[in-house]
Amino acid sequence: MVEAQRLNLDEYASIKYHLIEVTRDMQRDHYITFSKITTKKIQDFYDDPTLEINIPSAGGWETVKQSFRHLGTDFPRRVASAASASYEEHKNTNYRLSEISTEKQDISYVFENMIRYVLPAFDQAVVIYQQQMDDFGALTTMLTSVA
Repeated sequence: MVEAQRLNLDEYASIKYHLIEVTRDMQRDHYITFSKITTKKIQDFYDDPTLEINIPSAGGWETVKQSFRHLGTDFPRRVASAASASYEEHKNTNYRLSEISTEKQDISYVFENMIRYVLPAFDQAVVIYQQQMDDFGALTTMLTSVA
């Protein structure tokens, strides 16, 4: 969007293409990670619908609760949708939800949720995985000290 405001069409196209590629990777990695869950603690985190997220609609913002599994597929889908908005739409500064396309609503979604909800949710997932690794390391240390 910043590149659209600067009227740098080449850089804008490059960023747009890169965002779409990154979202495909995110969706694939999330699916692979989810399909290989090995502990109940991680499974519970993925399935627990307590993560708040703001969803745009023509009537305004609606705060809903989602699971990490849903967020991990919905967020990249919305980023890809935002990236698919036209160059002209990115240049337009109107962000009234009732007057903009779904793609531009998804741009708003990213801005509204990234820092407040999405990054903390992914950080929470990393903390849970790190705890699992720490627990495994402690078990390994204990087993090797007994042997």
